[in-house]
Amino acid sequence: MEELQGEDQVLVNSHIKDASVAIRKGFVQKVYGILVMQLALTVVIAAQIVLFASASGDVSAWITRNEWLLWLSVFGTFSVMCCMLCCRDVMRRYPANYIVLFTFTAFEAILIGLVSTMFTPQSLLLAAGVTTLIFLALTLYAMQASTDFTGSGPYLFAGLLVLFIFGLILGILPLIGVPIAISTAIYDCLGVLVFSFAVIFDTQLMLGEWGGHKVFICIDDYVFAALNLYMDIINIFLHVLSLFGERRR
Repeated sequence: MEELQGEDQVLVNSHIKDASVAIRKGFVQKVYGILVMQLALTVVIAAQIVLFASASGDVSAWITRNEWLLWLSVFGTFSVMCCMLCCRDVMRRYPANYIVLFTFTAFEAILIGLVSTMFTPQSLLLAAGVTTLIFLALTLYAMQASTDFTGSGPYLFAGLLVLFIFGLILGILPLIGVPIAISTAIYDCLGVLVFSFAVIFDTQLMLGEWGGHKVFICIDDYVFAALNLYMDIINIFLHVLSLFGERRR
């Protein structure tokens, strides 16, 4: 790892296609290593929140009493996102990039934990299992596929925009008395499809020319690469949980 970091310093601001095969492989390993740590941190924090809520005896009352956690998560997530977007150079400097990334992950994990308290343990395990299978299958496909999806960024953006607008509409409809049960199921199916494609897109973007792809990510943007895959996994998990999960009674 130290050797890889040293070579990274030589290749600062260079593209992954300009690196040797060994550096490219190291880049991918680093990204997945960071991703595993993000997921582990998310599970630990979310599990603690679920355990505290379950131990209280009344999950709904516990959530109401600890509503500040939701606002902490939302405010913290958007604050860190603004930092990442406005200070991209910081995200390329160690250890600042790791601090920002795992701070964002911690805030996101709080939100995941609060959402998870509303569902049964069986539903959480089912959603986690399905998400894992989807991610692994799509990752293997993205690595082996001869089709280059890295040029499909505009289509992915359009899909995310439609998903966002659809979500806003679903948030408004209950306020005017319109039932949204079927619409929510359609929304979750669409969400799984969009973020499944995002997994393929982000994986090939990370592989770059090593995988025969025209569009690639800078080699010093390993934090952004891990973050993209992390958000894909989290969103797939949430949509699968909403689609198949059984809520606590």
